[in-house]
Amino acid sequence: MMPSFRVHIGVSAFIGLAGAAVGITDQAWSHPVAMVAGLAGALGGLLPDLDADEGRPLRTVGIFVSLFLSIGLLYVLLWQNLSPGQVILTGAALLFVFNSAGIGAFKTLTRHRGMFHSLPAVLVWGAALAIVAFPLGRPAALRLAAVGAAGYLSHLILDAVFSLSLKTLKLWSKSRLASTTSWVMAAGLILVMLHQYSR
Repeated sequence: MMPSFRVHIGVSAFIGLAGAAVGITDQAWSHPVAMVAGLAGALGGLLPDLDADEGRPLRTVGIFVSLFLSIGLLYVLLWQNLSPGQVILTGAALLFVFNSAGIGAFKTLTRHRGMFHSLPAVLVWGAALAIVAFPLGRPAALRLAAVGAAGYLSHLILDAVFSLSLKTLKLWSKSRLASTTSWVMAAGLILVMLHQYSR
């Protein structure tokens, strides 16, 4: 037996909100950054189900990921001297591509509860957040990454508790290619993060 979608989103959203509240209380983040940290935690708890074959989790995660990526790319596009109309049209196109063709292609390359449900995936999410948030400064960025990674890890822990098995906290899977790719990505992003923060 596995926890329901509502349990996963409830716990990861709580982690995100708690992390955001602590960051604001400690004056480590401004309110907008705290909102991003809260979203990173909540989204982290949904990401392991991005490899689901079908159903509500996949649709919801697809929408969240699409919005997250679209907003990030729109932020970059705003600095490319585009008109508001061009930015809106580009954002709509990105959202469509990510939530249709992107998710479709992703589904063909993954299987449910594969390496997306693994500890190296937690490292990938945390390191990626730390790299992206680097302009905030080391303490703020690392705290944001920790909140996001905690949200991701909550999904794996809940699966382990409900199934009474530690197999969900996997380090390796039956697919050698998927396992190797996951660890290479985790190691690569961690090395990039360490290089970035050592400057």
